[in-house]
Amino acid sequence: MVAYAALPTIKITTQNGSDVTQKNYYVMNMELSDQDNPVNNLSKTGNVDSIKVRGNSTAGVSKKPYRIKFDKKTSLFELPAAKSWVLLANYYDNTQILNALAFELGKRLGLEFTPDYRFVDVYINNSYKGIYLLCDQIQVNENRVNISKTEGWLIEFDYHGPDADEIRFQWTWNGVDGRKDSLGTFVKSPEYDDPRNANIDWIKKDLNNLSDKMFASDFPENGYRDLVDLEAMAKYIMIQKFLDNFDFNSQVQNGYLPGSNFHYKDVGGKITAGPLWDFDLSAGISFTGFSPEHFTTTGDDNHHNMIPTHSYYKRFFDDPVFLAKWKKLWDAHQTDFNNLGAFIDSIATYLEPSIMNNFNVLSSSGGGGFGGFGGFGGATYPSSYESYKTDQVNKLKTWLTGRQSFFNTKIDAMNIDVSKDIITSVPFNSKLELKNVSHDLPLYYSVKGHRLGHVKPVHSGIYYVKKGSTFEKITVLGLE
Repeated sequence: MVAYAALPTIKITTQNGSDVTQKNYYVMNMELSDQDNPVNNLSKTGNVDSIKVRGNSTAGVSKKPYRIKFDKKTSLFELPAAKSWVLLANYYDNTQILNALAFELGKRLGLEFTPDYRFVDVYINNSYKGIYLLCDQIQVNENRVNISKTEGWLIEFDYHGPDADEIRFQWTWNGVDGRKDSLGTFVKSPEYDDPRNANIDWIKKDLNNLSDKMFASDFPENGYRDLVDLEAMAKYIMIQKFLDNFDFNSQVQNGYLPGSNFHYKDVGGKITAGPLWDFDLSAGISFTGFSPEHFTTTGDDNHHNMIPTHSYYKRFFDDPVFLAKWKKLWDAHQTDFNNLGAFIDSIATYLEPSIMNNFNVLSSSGGGGFGGFGGFGGATYPSSYESYKTDQVNKLKTWLTGRQSFFNTKIDAMNIDVSKDIITSVPFNSKLELKNVSHDLPLYYSVKGHRLGHVKPVHSGIYYVKKGSTFEKITVLGLE
């Protein structure tokens, strides 16, 4: 076996030497090696940790995604420790960049609990599997989605059927009850010992209270804004729609039903959109037969337009307060959108020593499987790093430039009145917010104690900033 240089490597050895092909856990040992930063090196032995296949359509293709579960909380690449980690295969994404791009945008726009990530080369039983994106598992704990494990909740909207140990119900609002308007809702937290007899009525009540107000005749001036975090919703929808995530408004399989969409609510807090997840089918997807092709259109075609298709997300665009937040968010982050090309180039350069090894593995396996899509097949993979740059990386950059121009045109045409904006932040919860978390990102608050998130406020005024366990009063000279 020849180890390919450059990227950090994760080498997994299963207890019986069998390949990891199923969604049941395989006992494993693991070695993490990072030549450039040996401080990240790690050896996990003793056959106490495990790995399994994860995902839906990608669970059946040749390059499978995996979930790692450690016996004890473990830090990888000096990221906050946790038991569960994910290895995303990015099977449908020949750039290998789209999920990282979404996470980068989430961090730049200040969307809380956006997953951390690292690129790695993965080997299982000395067999090279390709480039993977190691990232956080979407789950509730102090280092991931930091909300109460018992009084808060985390859900996922997804059209797939549940596994035997999963809790799923249909969220359908009054008067809008067609199949394309309901949302298959998975309860990710709290976790229940007996999912079949779990009492989740309180979660349904929170969601139904929101939908009742959102689709009432007196919307939006009926108090619905007290139930949902509009700042986070604007960020979440903007990233989903700017990157044109197929799974946000799936068209081919099921009409308009989203997949891999997460929401959470903390005790005493508002329903909040996020974290971001699953962007390998983004950036202008269309289908030839049943194989996805990227960079085909920038907008105004099916799910490619700027306004969401699903009636739940679309309803926010009937609220002038939400629209004001949408417009201000877009204007405030133009530099971040402009700089995405440089970010993409840096990732492509970082991946260069491994990228052809990744495609060679896919080509030799034929690429396909029994997943939700037919796959690309070996003939469509780049034949050199130069073709990777030309046919994938540069096309992605060109597509993003067109997408930004499309958004500018659409937003300008809406003539949004930004003076309609009002403060709708989540109330400060001292019980939860003063916890000693392991990261050192600052948290900003208004003088009344409303939590504003990790991004420094853009409006002039006096604020509090919390870093670690200390608070400091600051004065901001904003954009006005």
